[in-house]
Amino acid sequence: MAYDPVTGRQVMLYNPRQHVWSSHFKWSEDYSLLVGVTAIGRATISKLKLNRTNLVNLRKLLVTVEEHPPISE
Repeated sequence: MAYDPVTGRQVMLYNPRQHVWSSHFKWSEDYSLLVGVTAIGRATISKLKLNRTNLVNLRKLLVTVEEHPPISE
C-alpha cells in the first residue's frame, strides 16, 4: 500500500499479475517520465521513486539510441 500524491488516499500498488500497465501508466511526450493516470499508478511511481533523476537520465539516453520506450507498448 502507498499514498496517492494527488488524493492523499492509501491505495494498493500496481501488480502486473492483476493490472494492465496501460490502464495505470503512460509515458511523457519525450518518454523520460512515467506518468500515473490512476491512483494506483501515481502511488506506485511515488513509492518506488520511478522518476528519480538517474532513471530519467537513463531513459533520455536510451531514447537517443532507440532502446526506449519498450517495444511491448
